[in-house]
Amino acid sequence: MYYTFVIENIHKYNEISEKILQKLILKEIESFMKELGNNFSFIDNKYKIKIDGEYVSLNTYIKANVEEKVNEVVDNVIKKVVDFAVRSMYSMLTYYYEELFNRTIDNFN
Repeated sequence: MYYTFVIENIHKYNEISEKILQKLILKEIESFMKELGNNFSFIDNKYKIKIDGEYVSLNTYIKANVEEKVNEVVDNVIKKVVDFAVRSMYSMLTYYYEELFNRTIDNFN
């Protein structure tokens, strides 16, 4: 299914640069997004916040923080899996050597 989205050139620009096209799209973006439904969020890129003396767009800041949190979770899961694998290998080796030791003693007797 295809939707047609019409961008009106209400200011009658003769030439439309990328910057002007962006302004025209963003002017209608809210109504366009509402047509898509409710299962997402949209943060306009013009909202900036000041962090450490530098203005950063809000969506860039949120994306960076989400990526950082995801990386932390992935690193934590990897550490737990590796720890579990090492403990499992150690347990198997310990069991193997105990069995080998017991067999050796049984054979010696």
